[in-house]
Amino acid sequence: MTTEKTISAIKNHCPPILSEGIFEDCAFDTIIGQYISNPAQYLTCDTKSIIERNKIIKLLIENTELYKALSSLRETLDELENIPIDKDSDPVHVIGGLQIFLEIYRKLGEAREALRGTIAASQEGLADSTIFLYIENDIQHVLDKFFSDNFEEVFSKIVTDQPGAIGFLAIFDDEARLSHLSLASAYHQRFKKPPFWKEDMEHKYIGETIMLPATPGFSITKGPSSGDHFPYWYGVYINTFLRAHASAGARQAALYAKAISSALKSTQAYMSFFLGAADFARSLPIYTFAEVREMDAAAFNAHQLYHPLYSRHVTRNSLRLTRDSSVALVGGINKGGKTTFLRSVAIAQVLFQMGLPVPAHEASLSPASSIVCAFNRDENAGYGYGKLGQELLQLKDSLSILDENGFFLFNEPLTASTPSECSLLSLEALCVVKALGARGIMITHFHELHGYIKEINQKLPGGQVFSLRTVVESDDLPEFSIVHGAPVGGSGARGFLRD
Repeated sequence: MTTEKTISAIKNHCPPILSEGIFEDCAFDTIIGQYISNPAQYLTCDTKSIIERNKIIKLLIENTELYKALSSLRETLDELENIPIDKDSDPVHVIGGLQIFLEIYRKLGEAREALRGTIAASQEGLADSTIFLYIENDIQHVLDKFFSDNFEEVFSKIVTDQPGAIGFLAIFDDEARLSHLSLASAYHQRFKKPPFWKEDMEHKYIGETIMLPATPGFSITKGPSSGDHFPYWYGVYINTFLRAHASAGARQAALYAKAISSALKSTQAYMSFFLGAADFARSLPIYTFAEVREMDAAAFNAHQLYHPLYSRHVTRNSLRLTRDSSVALVGGINKGGKTTFLRSVAIAQVLFQMGLPVPAHEASLSPASSIVCAFNRDENAGYGYGKLGQELLQLKDSLSILDENGFFLFNEPLTASTPSECSLLSLEALCVVKALGARGIMITHFHELHGYIKEINQKLPGGQVFSLRTVVESDDLPEFSIVHGAPVGGSGARGFLRD
């Protein structure tokens, strides 16, 4: 695959439609937010994009040297965005900011070279994922373009003898004398000392070459040795020179840093996304890169699926949805794990459509054209509809988004009226998702709905509806299993109140 095709595959050309509040309802930001910012922007329906992202993340997990090289490059670009260059400060601070900029520029070049070396040294995998070459080449192109066109020219004018370089300046004395100032080469020569050269004040005036434009009596002057002093007028001259010329360099450096950051914004986003994805994968006790099925297959087949926040205690469960068997109606006792199971399914589908691994032992999934949810939420007085009105509006909005390739996650969506009315409305919602041909899960505490499944399957088009129920395995830990079959008995509400 060529570089252009690889990048095109990674980009999100086909985002799914999401219902409002889905990330909050499924606690998704808690799970992935610390690794990837604004994760919704990365969801895609494109199978090629998902496959290519899987491949890159696998490489970063398996190749630690590649991960380190890319991480170093990303961190250096982050530093570039926060350089403290203030052209109006005194010369010491101006050149201090320039030194930071030049040091970061040097680090950026070294990090790019390290990435290139890692790519060259790797024998497997990287040749097929040219995203890494794209990143390396893009950074090199930007550095060459902006430096040669802008920054080098400015610094060439400051020093006449060695274009592109600024020499070191020694520490000055009191009045009109600079303190702790050491500027390295701008480009052609690298730093010969740390960016901030600070000598013990008792050993001040240890000389470094001072490079100034040719003036009467001054061309290239050596800094004085210990015990000597700068004459006052010499310090004033250097101050005046630095204020005029270093400020011009600072302005250009600030523009240059901004230009680099802007030009590499998308490249930096790629790096942050893939590094965050690799970090997330390493945080999971068990994960798998799901087999990618086409959207038309409408597949959700996950074995030993679990919720990442409860991976140590919750029993892993399995779920299989297909075009022919597409709607799971889940019942069971209160606090039996139904909502956790639904969120596990939602998280797996979202992670899959980001191109990330899913928390399961095995999985085979299809992208969904839309992912919608309807959760039982607290009443929001600001809407003015009452709780039942809010529930109906939420359910209506979710159903309006769904089509035959959509994925729904309904968690007891109707509770704010009489049991008989809520049961009837829930039955109607169940009939709608079946007739649409969408796949997904509906959790309900109205156990009588399971009695209508046979009739619904006989009379309505779409995939079959089937029953699942929860079985609590331990009274001490939140361990539960999801098994096939209609729930038996009540919800356990009386026992809950009695306890």
